[in-house]
Amino acid sequence: MSPIKVGVVGLSVDGWFKNAHLPALQALSNSYTLTAAATSRQESADQVAEHYHIKSFGGSNSAEQLAQDADVNMVVVSVKTPLHKQIAMHAVNAKKAVFVEWPLGIGLQEAIELAEAAKANGIRTMIGLQARQDLAIRKAKQLLDQKKIGNILSTNLIGYGGSWGAQVQQRDAYTLDEKNGTTMITVPFGHFVDALVYLLGEFDSLHAYRATTRTGSTIAETGEKIKSTAPDQLVVQGQLKSGALASVHYKGGAQVPGTEGLVWEIEGDEGIMTFKAAGVGHVQASSPRTNVSPSWLH
Repeated sequence: MSPIKVGVVGLSVDGWFKNAHLPALQALSNSYTLTAAATSRQESADQVAEHYHIKSFGGSNSAEQLAQDADVNMVVVSVKTPLHKQIAMHAVNAKKAVFVEWPLGIGLQEAIELAEAAKANGIRTMIGLQARQDLAIRKAKQLLDQKKIGNILSTNLIGYGGSWGAQVQQRDAYTLDEKNGTTMITVPFGHFVDALVYLLGEFDSLHAYRATTRTGSTIAETGEKIKSTAPDQLVVQGQLKSGALASVHYKGGAQVPGTEGLVWEIEGDEGIMTFKAAGVGHVQASSPRTNVSPSWLH
C-alpha cells in the first residue's frame, strides 16, 4: 500500500509539531508521508513550504483548503484547544481520517458533536492521548499484567501542572482562562488519568474537588499581571473496579526546588512500582523514571 498522505494544521518551522510529532512520522516513513500544511498566516505558510518542501496553505480558510486537498488522506490538528472543533470538523466533513491532539474540544458537548459527525461520515479518528505509548508506561503495563507486584491495593500521585501557578509563560497565558478549555484538569490530569485507567482499569466511584486559589498570575517575560479563572488545585479520590483505592493531587505551578514534579506510586501486595520525573507532572511528556521494588522484579 502507498503511504498515507498527512496534512498538518499548525505545522511550523520550529514548534510543537516539529518536536512532538514529526519524529514519529519520519520513523514511519513507509506508512506515512507529510504532504501538506496549513497555518493562519501566509508568511508562515510560505516558510513551511520552503522548509519541508510540501504544499502549504495560509490564511483564515487554510484548514478547510487542506482538508479538501486531494493530496491529503489524513488531517492532523495541532493547534490550541479553542480551535480544535472547527478545524477537525473540516476534516470530518471532507471524509478524511483525523488525528486531534488532546483535549479533543472545549468540554463534553464539542467532543460529542465531533464523535457523532465522524461516525456519520464513517471515518477513522484518533485522539492524541500519548502517555500510554511512553516506553515506561508500556513496560509497566507488561509487568502489571504479569502480576509482578501482585494484586493492586492502591495508587497515588502528586503532580505539578507547570502552568497555573504564580508565573506563566506568555505563550501559555490563554490557559488561565477556563473558557479556552486548556486547563490543569484537561491537560496534565486528562493525560494522567488515561494512563492510570490503561494500567489499572476504570474507576468504580470517585469524588473530585477543584479550586482556583490564585486569582491571577504574572507573565514571566513582561511582569504583566493577568486574571486567572482556571483551577490550580485538583484532588480526585476514589475506588477502581478492581477494588484498589486511588488518590490524585495536581497543583498549579512548578515543583518546589529539590523535589520531583511527578511522583506516582502503584502499590501491590507483593511490591511497589514508582514513576518519578523532574520538571512538571505531565506523564505524557516527562519520560518518567520507573522503579520496581523488590529489585528482583526488574
